[in-house]
Amino acid sequence: TIGATIILVLLIIAIGLNAYALDYNINEIYKSVIKVEASPEYKNSFEEIFDDYMRREKFICLTVSHSDLSEIEGAFAELIGAAEAGDEEGVIIAKSRLTNALTHLRRLSVIGIEGIL
Repeated sequence: TIGATIILVLLIIAIGLNAYALDYNINEIYKSVIKVEASPEYKNSFEEIFDDYMRREKFICLTVSHSDLSEIEGAFAELIGAAEAGDEEGVIIAKSRLTNALTHLRRLSVIGIEGIL
């Protein structure tokens, strides 16, 4: 059963690499969002972060549920829309919603039973 052991080791390595890639990409987006002040005047910054997220999404979507991705994309749309409308309170709420969704994914990206499931 050396073959089974090899498969198990390769599976553990794949899970570890996936967890690392997911954690790295989500953390980069999270840090970018946190740095930008929750104000409508930063609409362009939010759009740039969203573009970065979309470039990174190919790494994120491999193991993240569709509902989690939809939550993040919805929060970005709400954030950018509120910024376009000049709705400062809406920007604050949407940014909070986005950071909560990203925090949820950061928690799932850890190597552990929750992340694996």
